[in-house]
Amino acid sequence: MSNKFTQQQLYDFLVKIDKDYPVPLSQKVKLLDYSKKLYDKAHINVVIEDGKIISLVAGYTKNLIDNIAFIALVGTVADARGKGHAEKLIHEFIAHCCDSRIGGIHLYTTKENSAAISMYSKIGFVDYITKNEPRPNDVHLVYWIKEKI
Repeated sequence: MSNKFTQQQLYDFLVKIDKDYPVPLSQKVKLLDYSKKLYDKAHINVVIEDGKIISLVAGYTKNLIDNIAFIALVGTVADARGKGHAEKLIHEFIAHCCDSRIGGIHLYTTKENSAAISMYSKIGFVDYITKNEPRPNDVHLVYWIKEKI
């Protein structure tokens, strides 16, 4: 995949947003390793200002289970929030999935993240219930992609 940003820019972004989550990213993954994994394997949409990533949506669209993509990370730096960047990038990710004939997209967020849940709902994500839910304490959402007629 040809990215319009470097792995270093991605790593710098992860460091900047690390502690913005209820559980910091760095408590779940090594940020350098995660930046490499995302850079090499994820489909990433970004907003860049002054050479820095300020908003990002990263998800996996290859080797899917049940033809459903997975959004692994949505983040926007604090001073760029409330400007619609994340919503725009999610729509771009959805468009990529449509073009790739993917049937749906799922993601997780925390129950406390009401702003994100509201945004996902507005876009068209709905509750997604699966057997043996791997993250039962989180909200699991799905966006079903309708075939264009």
